[in-house]
Amino acid sequence: PGAAVPRVWRRVEAEEDLDARASREEIIARTTGLRPTQQHVEDTYGGQWERPQAAVHGPAGLAFAEAKARRDGLDDLTDQLEQIAEPAMSEMIGQIEALLGEVGSLEELHGRLLALYPRLDAGSLAGLLGEALALADLQGRAEILDA
Repeated sequence: PGAAVPRVWRRVEAEEDLDARASREEIIARTTGLRPTQQHVEDTYGGQWERPQAAVHGPAGLAFAEAKARRDGLDDLTDQLEQIAEPAMSEMIGQIEALLGEVGSLEELHGRLLALYPRLDAGSLAGLLGEALALADLQGRAEILDA
């Protein structure tokens, strides 16, 4: 007797789809190089997060020696290709990085990247990759014949 009428309510807004948000954030990170802060991750996805420590697998010299022992001719070819292709890659990446500094939104970045794409000179890089793939193919065939 004399009690107030109880107030009953229901939450009607939809819960945010965290899978969709994570996918969207992954695309943003991949296309722009931007990464969320640890605080953003904790606020959005909950929990407490920390960056993993580098794994230690015994003495540094031993780990280095084991990794070096597994190298083969293809690793050397890859290293050479990386050195030779570096100027062409740096030129292309530099143009894209300059564009990132000029845009104010992802939509603008999208449009400007599409406009920049035909002007990027990938001819020399494509030639280097073609030669490297042909050489890798020949090296693989030679290894089979030598076995």
